[in-house]
Amino acid sequence: MSSLEKIAGRRAELDQLAEALAKQLAEVDAEREELAVAERVLRRLYEQEAEAAAGQDAGLPERVQVGGRSVLKVPHRSEVADASALPGDYQRMLQIVKAAGGPVMVKDVGAEPGIEVSVPGPRLERVLAKIAREGGSVVLLDGSLIPTQRRAGLPIRRRWSAKHKRRGLLGIALTDTRGRLLWTSAARPARGSEITACRHDDLVGRLRAAGLTAIADLGFVGLDDSGPDTDPAVITGYKKPKGKKLPPAKKLVNQLIAAERAVCEHAFAHLKNWRVLTKLRLDVKWATRLVRALMILTQHEIAR
Repeated sequence: MSSLEKIAGRRAELDQLAEALAKQLAEVDAEREELAVAERVLRRLYEQEAEAAAGQDAGLPERVQVGGRSVLKVPHRSEVADASALPGDYQRMLQIVKAAGGPVMVKDVGAEPGIEVSVPGPRLERVLAKIAREGGSVVLLDGSLIPTQRRAGLPIRRRWSAKHKRRGLLGIALTDTRGRLLWTSAARPARGSEITACRHDDLVGRLRAAGLTAIADLGFVGLDDSGPDTDPAVITGYKKPKGKKLPPAKKLVNQLIAAERAVCEHAFAHLKNWRVLTKLRLDVKWATRLVRALMILTQHEIAR
């Protein structure tokens, strides 16, 4: 009887060991899948940077959009020194200015050739489509608090941020892998979270439509609820479980993501250098316009 009890006890121990090993194997498989996804995204990011560096080394002429058309930023040199060396549209513009005999508005010059001269705002769809056209595959996503002063007669509680313990407005921004600001969301009361602000703009859906992936910090965990079989639209790090330690592989992923996101933090730092953003007393609508105008000015300051 004692032998049977020993066998039964040993079998129970083996069953428990098998259950623990099966659970550990499932965790290892899940972690391997997550690492495979992160590896694919980082490979695409490195390939994109290598292609950009190769294009700069090759000295390829840079093209820009003017009036909805692609033209060379610096035209090719020509021995002809008069207006006949210019493209046809430019020659027609010169004729319109000469025929006016005085000051003429830009919209009037572009109306006759049928060229759109209005400057569209940096809308999210246009920004993502431009990145995709240029061969990009990764953008950087982050959010930041814009401090505000108290205004009497307004619902102040909506602007109170429990995370930062102060009043302010929340803004979401996208940058490229070189840290250039591409798009800023509308300023929203800081009571909401960064994930809620992104869902208001349907950021995940628009990233998927453009075929792009965003790299974000731990504040955006849960934004992308796609299944494990699809490429994620938002890549984030791993949070440490309560009372446990992160495995070395997940720590390495967090380090890689933090290294790639450093330029995004620099972009927000450049934007917040403007003193007008230190203590705003504006309505949300005007704060949005101010932030977007400062984004354009920041781009020009950095590009100088």
